[in-house]
Amino acid sequence: MGTFNHLPLNNKETIVGEFDLLVTKTDAKGRLTYASSAFQKIAELNEEELLGQPHNIIRHPDTPRSIFYHLWTYISKGEEVFAFVKNRTKSGGFYWVLAHVTPITHIKTGEIYGYHSSRRRMPPHVRSGIEELYARLREVEAKFSHPKEAAMEAHKVLLQEIGAQNSIDYTKWLFNLIAQQSLAA
Repeated sequence: MGTFNHLPLNNKETIVGEFDLLVTKTDAKGRLTYASSAFQKIAELNEEELLGQPHNIIRHPDTPRSIFYHLWTYISKGEEVFAFVKNRTKSGGFYWVLAHVTPITHIKTGEIYGYHSSRRRMPPHVRSGIEELYARLREVEAKFSHPKEAAMEAHKVLLQEIGAQNSIDYTKWLFNLIAQQSLAA
């Protein structure tokens, strides 16, 4: 299991349908505990291939590490996060989504014991801008040999470039981008 990440990437895009809702749940360490049938279909993976695996089994290298650094920085503090993510399929293709990740907490203690992620189709009109931004972030990351340092430095560039100080600002930027592009389309 998980060895498909070593298959070569290709340019075969799988389009997430307008009404598709891709849902996963993980434990506190990010290992998959649930994957909806819609998620399984898009990712080209079945439940046996997914459950118990790290969620990053579907990570596509075109999504900068800094995006995941941003995500983990805030969800580990109990905050929800939105992000555009390019994921890979089992066959080496890809699909774009707007991900919404929230911590799952114990009702009495507030302790985080897992995460819930719902993904919808990425609005097509924002894609080229996001691809350009992610390419710039990957360039920053390429300057560092240590992956965590690369992610942290590119995250600073991300927040600076979009004028954000924190996750709330980032979320506002993301939804303003969607709204502005929608009005222009």
